[in-house]
Amino acid sequence: MVYFYIFTDIKYKDMSELTKEPTKEQVEQMLKHRADLEEFYAEQIPFLESQAKYEKLLTDIDVAKMTRFEILMARTRLMQKPEDDQDTPESQNKEG
Repeated sequence: MVYFYIFTDIKYKDMSELTKEPTKEQVEQMLKHRADLEEFYAEQIPFLESQAKYEKLLTDIDVAKMTRFEILMARTRLMQKPEDDQDTPESQNKEG
């Protein structure tokens, strides 16, 4: 006999049991469960839309901060005096 785990019933069932046609009670139970899930999801959509908007705004803020930081770093590099002046041929000519 082949057994496998069914999560909805939380017990082991014989495979032959599952190949049988569902009873009227089982069909009604599945339809009720489906309707409950659809109702739950429909109720959650406004909250999820609000959360998605919130997350997008946070992402936009983070991107703006990072862009600003990158610009400041680039500006700092441009204004910085080169540190390797000692290795350039011009500086060696001045010394020697």
